[in-house]
Amino acid sequence: MENNKFKITIYFLVVIIFIIGSYFGFQYLLNPRNKIEDKNIVQETNKEPEKTELYWQEKADEMIKTSDFGKCEEIEDELYKKVCVNNIALNLANEELDIGYCQKLDNELVSIADCVNQVIFAKSMDKEDIEVCGETNNQELQKNCEDSFWLSLAIKKEDISLCENKAGEKEQNICHNSYLLQKEFSADTAGFDCEKFKGSQGKADCDTFKKDMAENNFNNCGNLKSELFNLYCQMSASKNRFVF
Repeated sequence: MENNKFKITIYFLVVIIFIIGSYFGFQYLLNPRNKIEDKNIVQETNKEPEKTELYWQEKADEMIKTSDFGKCEEIEDELYKKVCVNNIALNLANEELDIGYCQKLDNELVSIADCVNQVIFAKSMDKEDIEVCGETNNQELQKNCEDSFWLSLAIKKEDISLCENKAGEKEQNICHNSYLLQKEFSADTAGFDCEKFKGSQGKADCDTFKKDMAENNFNNCGNLKSELFNLYCQMSASKNRFVF
């Protein structure tokens, strides 16, 4: 008898639990607010990252690594789309030494002329050919390339005689003295023979500079008459005293 009462009690408890569970389950189905709240939780979990400036920086960096201009179109922010295109253009121009890529620059954030100037000079040194300077129709950039070609090639090949390819004695002397200044004078100023410089003013400035250095007097750039030595003095002074 007691056993039957226990079974009946258990049965009623199960029925009550089922009724309560069914009631709240039914209320959940009837209440759309519960569904919306659950849906919002899912949406919050799958929400796109906030498109801040950092987001676009990282997005642009990712696209730049592909070297694919088409990928830049995936960037919705106009500024970082330009950043993407400019960086890919500069990278390819320098990697392939092709000024054609410079034309893809926006010429606002990055100058087309600066890109062309850099690329034709690098290519002229790579090919060791001054004719490369003629790849641009910009006369100013072409002249810049040609003016610096022979000195740069002389330094690269460690051959001062290449300065003789410059047109005119004055230009040859400037190239010659610039080479000595960079390759020999700056390496051993105290022991350098000033007679190696061409032109009386270059030799005189060399002696003056060495004398000032020996006396630890580094504030007399105005006493140097040649443009080459005056510039060298000022550049050295800007480094907070001369280092030899």
